[in-house]
Amino acid sequence: MSLTIIHLCFANSAWFFFWFFCAELRPWSHTLFEIL
Repeated sequence: MSLTIIHLCFANSAWFFFWFFCAELRPWSHTLFEIL
């Protein structure tokens, strides 16, 4: 049971980081292309 809880927490954190990374990468990619 503890393994399932750990797996769920890891999956949720990975999903959160995925969305956070996408949201943070869009403006950064625009600024990088403008600099280049």
